[in-house]
Amino acid sequence: MDTALNAEGRRQARLASRALEAYVPDLVVSSDLSRCTQTRDLVLTDAQRAHAVLLLDPLWRERGWGAAEGLHINAMRGDAAYGEERHDEFWERTHRAWLATVAAAAKRGARRVLVVSHGGTIHGTVGKLALDGFALPDAKTLATSTKRHFRSLPVNTSVTVVDTAADGRAGAILVYNNHDHLVGPAGPADGV
Repeated sequence: MDTALNAEGRRQARLASRALEAYVPDLVVSSDLSRCTQTRDLVLTDAQRAHAVLLLDPLWRERGWGAAEGLHINAMRGDAAYGEERHDEFWERTHRAWLATVAAAAKRGARRVLVVSHGGTIHGTVGKLALDGFALPDAKTLATSTKRHFRSLPVNTSVTVVDTAADGRAGAILVYNNHDHLVGPAGPADGV
């Protein structure tokens, strides 16, 4: 199901744009679904857009739910087969997305890459990288603001930073699910 950003999503993307305005990516890879392309377009400044190569990659899509696309979780029957993408298929696809992005960066000599994708897809990618031996933030970093961001799924427009070797097979997860740009005096803007 390909839905557009709603007003809250557009607001969050504008806040993320301010948080990322000093970051100048050489390559921007986005899921081809509308929410991601619209987020990308709102996040990037004119200068960032002019500098970066922009690519769409359907491998960065969210998990496919087959016939259950668009249904609320409570409307799904536990015993029904909806033709959804299995967890192992999803993890394998997100890992292919990661490797394809690393290859695209290497081909273009891009050192700074921005990926605009879906929370579950980022979570699956980071989980696979951690299982593959990517270093996690050190205890000092976890003891500060990053610790509260290690939750099950990234918040919309959160920022995750991964430092990787040129082949994408070794590196470190420096920041995961940072959404400080969304936090106001009353807490996270998205209600989580």
